[in-house]
Amino acid sequence: MIELIVKKFIDENLNYPAYMEVPNSPPDKFFIIEKISGSRDEQIYSATVAIQSYGPSMYQTALICEELNESILNDFITCPEVSKVELNSSYNYPDTSTKRYRYQSLFEIYYYGGN
Repeated sequence: MIELIVKKFIDENLNYPAYMEVPNSPPDKFFIIEKISGSRDEQIYSATVAIQSYGPSMYQTALICEELNESILNDFITCPEVSKVELNSSYNYPDTSTKRYRYQSLFEIYYYGGN
């Protein structure tokens, strides 16, 4: 699963944990990973992956998001399963239900393997 590959990368390379859903007692700074679409051509898979950055202030959340974007674009590509990564968009995306600061980045990820 590409979500697990992304989660492992974030957990090993960034200073804040990644989850697949918001935990009951989340830390101040964290990421949420969600695959929102995917396809396959021969043995190359592609997925649009949304990664949401959460932080204690809008400024810190923006910084966390930029750190994430740089790491995914520059370092995630070195993962053996990954063949290409593109940043589709990155924007302020406040969580209105919890009143938390949040940014969202959408990545197009091309990779080998399944799902």
